[in-house]
Amino acid sequence: MRDPLRDFYTLAVLNPQEKDILALQASHVNWDTVVNISFELNAPYIFYTNIKRFGLESCFNPTNIKRLQAEKESAIVNNLIQIKHLHEISGLLQAEGIKFIPLKGLSLITDTYPDIGMRVSADLDILIHPADFDKCAEVLKKSSYKFEPSLTRGVMTNHGQECMAVSQDNLWIDIHYRFFAWYEEKYIFKIDIAKFYENTVNKLWKGYNLAYMKKEDEFHYLLMCIFKNRLGAFQYYLDADAILKIHGANFDWDLVKSYLWRSPLKQHWKSILKFMRDRLKTPIPDELVLSEDDVSEKAYLSLIDKRIMKPCTNKAKTQLFYLHASSKFGD
Repeated sequence: MRDPLRDFYTLAVLNPQEKDILALQASHVNWDTVVNISFELNAPYIFYTNIKRFGLESCFNPTNIKRLQAEKESAIVNNLIQIKHLHEISGLLQAEGIKFIPLKGLSLITDTYPDIGMRVSADLDILIHPADFDKCAEVLKKSSYKFEPSLTRGVMTNHGQECMAVSQDNLWIDIHYRFFAWYEEKYIFKIDIAKFYENTVNKLWKGYNLAYMKKEDEFHYLLMCIFKNRLGAFQYYLDADAILKIHGANFDWDLVKSYLWRSPLKQHWKSILKFMRDRLKTPIPDELVLSEDDVSEKAYLSLIDKRIMKPCTNKAKTQLFYLHASSKFGD
């Protein structure tokens, strides 16, 4: 019996292999179930792009094709609004000498995905240096952005980590001054946020010289986001996969290994990378995924499948997951 989740993986990733698509066409795929999975995981965008690219529309119920098309069009509109605000914020902050780094969907839409409708995010995320926070907030307040405790989601979403502003057309701006809580960065991931801020690459975008993370750093950040979500949050797997497929030819894997192997989570990183190569066909070198315990690895891959389909939203369980992971695998 075919696994619809595995069939979904085949169509959900950027630039799938043609032989895998042909194998799907020759199989008894439950296409309606696969579409439903794409919506459950909030990942219908690349999925629909691949359906169009490979001429698979006839495999699906016309109603589902219309649903997917509408979702893609909505993503494009959403992203155009975010890009408009990125352009405005770039002008405001650069005029005051404030450096910022686009994060998550904003970075990927403007610097990785070849199609603006392949990725969507609910808000606009930027990373600034902590020393620039007060100045950044003042600049945005003088423009059209609001910082008010009475707003629905509040100002401080994660004290010491990020705050939020909102535009007049109701777009939320997440202003990060670190990726995660300080203790997670120091003890779980063993990272120095200042290094990410320093090791940026400047790229010209719509007349502005934006600072992007090095792709090795961005890949590492996305892996941390996956772990932060207890191995769920399928979008981050797609993002990490896309970075390697678009930028992987010049990837410094020794640098990536130096990041991952110094963390107490080495075995988790190996399993996540193995999952990506096995399930998503991500181009990851053998040396990063080899394991002596094949049975344990297969069980872990199945666990990730389950976590992707049923992400954990319980913060207490997430903290226990961190503690267990960091204590089980020593430095």
